[in-house]
Parts: sequence; C-alpha cells; structure tokens
Amino acid sequence: MTALYFALLSLLCAAFNDVVFKLYASGRRPVGYYLAVIGVVWFSFFIILYGLWSVHGIDGVSLFWGTVSGLFSAAANILLIEAMARQEVGICATIYRLNLAPAAILAFIFLGENISFWKIMGIAAAVGAVILFSQPSKTSISKESASALWMLAAASLFRACMGITYKCGLENGADMYLILALNGFIWILSGVSYHFTAERKKALFSLNTCAFGIFSGILVCGIVVFMMMALKRGEASMVLPVSQLSFFVSALIGVLFLKEKLNRRKSIGLMLAFLCVLFMAMVKG
Repeated sequence: MTALYFALLSLLCAAFNDVVFKLYASGRRPVGYYLAVIGVVWFSFFIILYGLWSVHGIDGVSLFWGTVSGLFSAAANILLIEAMARQEVGICATIYRLNLAPAAILAFIFLGENISFWKIMGIAAAVGAVILFSQPSKTSISKESASALWMLAAASLFRACMGITYKCGLENGADMYLILALNGFIWILSGVSYHFTAERKKALFSLNTCAFGIFSGILVCGIVVFMMMALKRGEASMVLPVSQLSFFVSALIGVLFLKEKLNRRKSIGLMLAFLCVLFMAMVKG
C-alpha cells in the first residue's frame, strides 16, 4: 500500500501542476522564462541528489541521453503550456497523459517491444478519446482551439519520445540523477531561447513569473520523486498507470473551480482515456 500512496502523491502533484500551467498560461504571460525558472528549481534539486546519492561520475552516455530527453521534455511542455492558453485544462491534461499510447508504438519500432492485444486496445481507446475531444461542442471550432489540439498531439508525442529516451539511456548505463539534472538544465536553455525567438513582444521577466515557476518547479520535482519512491516499493504495472490518471483530478478541478463544462462528449472522452490507462496496465512484463 505504501507504493500506492506515493503513486497517488505523484498523481496529485501532476494534477495540481496542470492547473498551475493553466492559470499561468491564461494570463498570456511569457512561457520561455516560466520554463527557465522551473528548470532552475529542477536542476538545483536533482544535481544535489546526484551529488549525494549517485556513485557514477559524469560520463558521455548520461550527457547524451540527458540532453536528448531534455530537449523532448522541454518541447513537450512548451507546447502543453501554449495549448493551455487556448484550451480547457481537462482536455489538455487528458490528451497529454495519453502519451503512453504513442510510447507503446515507439517502443515497438525502436526497442523491439511486442504489440499485444491490450496495447492495441489501449491505443484504440486513446485515439477514440482524442477524436472526441477534437470534435467541437458547437457547430464550428475556433482556430485557437484547433491549433491547441495540434499542439497537444505534438506534446504527447514528444513526451512519449522522452520516455523512450529515458529507457534507452538507463539500459545503456546512464545515471538517472544526472539525466534528470540535465533535463532541468536543458529547460533553462530552452526557455530562454524560446523567449528570445518566439516571445519578444511579450512581457519581460517578472516576480509573478518567478513565483509561478518556483511553485511549478517544486511540483515537477514532486512528480518525479514520489514516482521514484513508488517504483522502489511497488510494481511498475501498478504505479505507472495510477500516476497517469492525474488527468481525472485536473478535469475535476477545471469543472469545480475554473468553470469548465463537463458535457457528454467530454465525459465519454475521459472514460476512453481511463480505459486506455487500464488496458495498458494489463500488459504483462
């Protein structure tokens, strides 16, 4: 049961971070600097853990996979935050958390993992959920909402790529803490670069951005730390699917506090997303 408690704590951190992303993005604030502040918190935390707990030195394998996974992670979260400014948090969180479906496909292509019946069912449920969320509740869909869905699809794919590169790195002997610290460093570089290339007209760095960034950074560290503690105490087949269900909490918060609507289409989409996680949890091995 201890593993389940830690998995639920990781879930709550992810759900609250989704809402913080939404609140920040709704103000049309600069995304780049926000990402950079999160990266500072993330890098600082995991470089300390690397120094305290790691028995490995700095090596080329860890540097390579930490950089590659960091680029995928930064790109995924930039797209997620930008999508949050255009679409409901419940829809954004759900589509983003369905990254386990493209991850299964990528694992089959690049890692030689099997595609089982339950994986196919999970992928089908994920596709069905995305199709439902992409259907407008009115007769037409705005350009912003449409662009948000494309951003979310790309973000989910990049997040899946991040997971695959984590697995590749660890299988090749990379140090987990160094990979995570490098991810934070890449977020800093990516955030600053994104601001100066895509957000020049937006406001400069502010205390508001700093406060949001620090809070998100703490939540992001919580997501990872509680996940690691859960995996040390329980099976991945239980821990990982539970953590993916954070979109239910995000959607609930969106309905209760952000006044987002919960119509039949969205409800069915959430249930399909739940089935996707359930089917993936039934995969053996």
